[in-house]
Amino acid sequence: MFFKKKLPETSEIENLIKEQKYFLSETEIPNITFIGFVNVVIFKDTFQLLWNPGQYINYENDLIHRVRAEIKKEDIISVSVILNPDITLLFNETYDAFSTRHFSEFKIIHKDPFGIVPNFKTVIRHSQSYWIKALTVYCESNFGLKCQVTENNKTINP
Repeated sequence: MFFKKKLPETSEIENLIKEQKYFLSETEIPNITFIGFVNVVIFKDTFQLLWNPGQYINYENDLIHRVRAEIKKEDIISVSVILNPDITLLFNETYDAFSTRHFSEFKIIHKDPFGIVPNFKTVIRHSQSYWIKALTVYCESNFGLKCQVTENNKTINP
């Protein structure tokens, strides 16, 4: 395991992760027609990327209508992580795939569940490397994946 040998209770780390806004900067999943901030909800064997425009997601209410992508554990081929220095987000700033290119990155290569193409690439980013590390720790300990991690220590001025 890359970061930490002992994790907190699984439900604790899942709750910490799902409360964060990650940036879905790229995906090849055909039914995803947007890039933008998403919540990542992790179940025992599934990643779900949830999107709710203009408001925070209430997890107590109907999740089904907000699920835009689901990546099953058995469909994950590889995960690569790039850790960059933390960046402070500006409240009134607009973010897109270009402006988030210096965020820390969690890239998943996963199978097409319908077998039409060999695989898809989905890239999730966060301005704070801690939350990408949390996803990495979770994947390594609960999904049994070996994540390739690269640290990028250069100074960034977005």
